[in-house]
Amino acid sequence: MNGAKCMWKILVLAGITGAAVSSAAAAKDYTVQSVTGKVTYMKDGGDWASLEQGGFVSDSTQINVGLNSKLVIADGSEQITIGQMKRGTVGKLTGKSSPAGSQTSAPKRDVSGEAKGDRRAVQTAASRADDINDEDDWVD
Repeated sequence: MNGAKCMWKILVLAGITGAAVSSAAAAKDYTVQSVTGKVTYMKDGGDWASLEQGGFVSDSTQINVGLNSKLVIADGSEQITIGQMKRGTVGKLTGKSSPAGSQTSAPKRDVSGEAKGDRRAVQTAASRADDINDEDDWVD
């Protein structure tokens, strides 16, 4: 009985250690090298605040890079530039999102030939007017 109890403790400690190591490896921190223009991040309460040089962001930080703005961040080994008009998590915008925070997307498919058969797949004002003229006979 003593051996089973010891084995159980070892398994629990190994699991906790593994979870701590994987979460530490998944969360990546970046140092803000420079900010040009208006760059904001979402604080814990949901409010947006200005991001300043010398600050820190992680993969899960929501950022918004405005028009004619640029954000340069570094993770120690490389610098990453995020250009204007971008909004999302740092991990998603850098293409380095952690597995824990990644989201699955729908499978991609080739849609290049789908619209060739029917030009009227997208309704426009002109196509709706043609439909009305084709369907109704107006009496003068």
